[in-house]
Amino acid sequence: SSHASQSDHRIIRKPESQSDSSNSSLSELRFFGDLSNSVSEDSRRRAKAIYQVRNSGPSAELYQELRYLVGKFPDDGMTWLSYGVAAMSRNEAKTAIDAWTKAANYDESKEFALEALIQMSQRVAAWDKTIEFAEQMIQVNPYHTSAYAHLADAMYRMQRMNEALVAAKRAVELDPLSLVSYRVLIEAHRMQGDLEKSKEWGKTRDRVSEKLRQAR
Repeated sequence: SSHASQSDHRIIRKPESQSDSSNSSLSELRFFGDLSNSVSEDSRRRAKAIYQVRNSGPSAELYQELRYLVGKFPDDGMTWLSYGVAAMSRNEAKTAIDAWTKAANYDESKEFALEALIQMSQRVAAWDKTIEFAEQMIQVNPYHTSAYAHLADAMYRMQRMNEALVAAKRAVELDPLSLVSYRVLIEAHRMQGDLEKSKEWGKTRDRVSEKLRQAR
């Protein structure tokens, strides 16, 4: 089964360091664009739409607004990213993928967009695309733990066992709690006939699972 979570407005919840108090709302909104009177009405609409997607999720009206705004701001990654989230809320997968692919071309939205594309490719079992997007994510951020876990899982499903093992080992180095990666290590070694290593990783996985249960 896919390990992807639902793609939703939480993809673009940034910056994480912001306070949740009402006093921070204006500063959060300014993160997405200058709201002073010197900017255009479209710029204010853009800032407001991205803020709304981030904080309250997309709606039919917001989808139409962002559809208009990507035409006005074709070189803005956060606008494309938000449009993709709004499209996906309407189950318009192709539109969402196209929007996130555009968003992945811009530094400010690249990681968010690649995460969304990874989730989407997993959802439809397009494992070759999962590999492509996960590798792009690792190029952007070599310490992106879940990218290695996604890569390992997709490599395993594509029967690329040696590469799956490399990615899974890197994933558990970065995150010793990555149960998905332990499963890959167990199963890939078993598929290669190395039952001893498979058993060793199984014991490690069980110890981690027990610690996670105790922590709950």
